Amino acid sequence: MRPYALLFCLVGCSSGQLKTAQDTATTSPPVDSSGPEDLDGDNDGVERPEDCDDADATVFPGAEETCNERDDDCDGEIDEDVQLAFYIDDDGDGHGDPTRTTWACTLPEGASELADDCDDTNAAISPSAVELCNLEDDDCDGIIDEYVTVERYVDSDGDGWGDTDQPATVCPDASGYADADGDCDDDNPGVHPGMPTDQCDGEDTDCDGDIDEDSKAGWSLLSVDTSDRKVYDIDPATAGLSSVVSLSTSKGINSMDVSENGISVIHSYTAPASIEIFDACTGTLTNIGAHGTSGIGGIGFGPSGRLFGIGSNDTLWEFDLSTGAATAVGPLGIDIGNSGLAWDCTTSTMYGADGTGDRIFEVDLATGAATNIRSTSVPFASVGLEYDQRSGLLYAATGTKLYTIEPSTGASTFVGNLAAGNIDDLAWHPTCP
Repeated sequence: MRPYALLFCLVGCSSGQLKTAQDTATTSPPVDSSGPEDLDGDNDGVERPEDCDDADATVFPGAEETCNERDDDCDGEIDEDVQLAFYIDDDGDGHGDPTRTTWACTLPEGASELADDCDDTNAAISPSAVELCNLEDDDCDGIIDEYVTVERYVDSDGDGWGDTDQPATVCPDASGYADADGDCDDDNPGVHPGMPTDQCDGEDTDCDGDIDEDSKAGWSLLSVDTSDRKVYDIDPATAGLSSVVSLSTSKGINSMDVSENGISVIHSYTAPASIEIFDACTGTLTNIGAHGTSGIGGIGFGPSGRLFGIGSNDTLWEFDLSTGAATAVGPLGIDIGNSGLAWDCTTSTMYGADGTGDRIFEVDLATGAATNIRSTSVPFASVGLEYDQRSGLLYAATGTKLYTIEPSTGASTFVGNLAAGNIDDLAWHPTCP
């Protein structure tokens, strides 16, 4: 190179004018030494972007969707068609409501795998529960109270006996029912099978089909003879007498009667005239009290143990058994002499007898009025009267004779002579020992 030329350029040449051979060579682009881009990072055979998770070889289009809260097959849906059905279990009894479903991979809180709870508001009700007798389907089998009820009978009167015509399927502890049936009057606790006696009340008290068959069964027909001062047992078939006991009192007795429960009372006309308890087996008296009226003849127990008597002015009276005091019921409406009373408990009829007109009649216990008056052929002098439930007849004593009377007609039959001074009133009485 010539030195002058170089100097010349240093003084007058532009940068574009200074070139070398090397400057005239073609320039090549830079070389990338990293190699081609890798589009299948997880080597699952599917490249991005088709592979929605190129870091997981189990996730790619066409992969099997599993229940793992991921989009395994890259279709934009998570766990489609593979979630499990569970059932809401609000009451926490382990059994779900079949009408309310929730989907999840594992059992969520408040749900159950079982869809068989018939009441998801009550933890005591489920297929695992024990059936109780409570009008509920406790075990969800579609049947209420199966195998836990009992067959019983309606017992309206609470006497322990049920009505045969009213069977019932109930819980064992249900009230108002009885195990035993056969009650023939379920409105009356005093009427049912097993009653010890069928007393005279017009009811079949023991429900055996017979009415009043035990009324005063085995009782004796007694009378007090105040002339002889003795109590006599009278044979109703022959009028034969057997002495029971001598009276231990001097009081005059003109009438006696015995209640259905065996309470014996007499009317004493010895002043002051009174009502007294009478032990006919010992002949002793216990004073109840003066009755405060006059002329009492026959006395007789009526319904519910009430004691009545016919007295002065032909009036029906009722006595207070705690004090003896008499209260007027009302006038008979007929004139009578010596009198007697007898109660027919089978028909609830009080019969009266008139010693002056030799008549029998019925007495209205609410008003005192005498009705259905019938003549008899009984020659009453003294008047004793008693009703025999077994034969349906009245027994009538005249002092020395015994008769029976048909109540509906007044027809009488002579039974026999009474071998005593003056047999007055008659009464059925428990047999003395």
